[in-house]
Amino acid sequence: MEKLLHTNKLRNIGVSNFSPAQLKDIIQNSDTKPAVHQFEMHPYLPQEDWVATHEALGIAVTAYSPLANTNPTYNSGRDDPPFLLKNIDMVAIADEGGCTTAQVALVWGMSRGYSVIPKSSHLDHIKENFEALGCKLHRGHLDKIDHLSDKYLKRFNNPSKSYGVKLYDGLQDS
Repeated sequence: MEKLLHTNKLRNIGVSNFSPAQLKDIIQNSDTKPAVHQFEMHPYLPQEDWVATHEALGIAVTAYSPLANTNPTYNSGRDDPPFLLKNIDMVAIADEGGCTTAQVALVWGMSRGYSVIPKSSHLDHIKENFEALGCKLHRGHLDKIDHLSDKYLKRFNNPSKSYGVKLYDGLQDS
């Protein structure tokens, strides 16, 4: 990948789902630090320490699955934790702010200084997600969302067992 930087075929190199040890290894053993790191992050998995590490290293962060457990792939058939978009605190904040719960989750992520990439193939959801830019939350709302993980800490995308490899070692809910 580093050789491609000199061909002008790409501008930056990014990584996804690296553990702290993997990120340290790539930084120590390459000439190019990743420009961005993409990993699962949402109110049920805020990963504050991991975000702070990236901030200190000058690596941008992108949150995938910022709406948490809305992906049917993650549906375990249980309501534990409750669907983020139906969480009573999220619904109350959305109602008070005149936003949807999806917009509240996206604004929360963006307010923390990283990009969010919600997945959708439905035009109405794509439009709703884009309109999150107009959703305004106050500090009290953001603080309440910050504490959802105290009760519902959960990583939804963890194929460790099926891969036979311990992933996300050293991270929240690994």
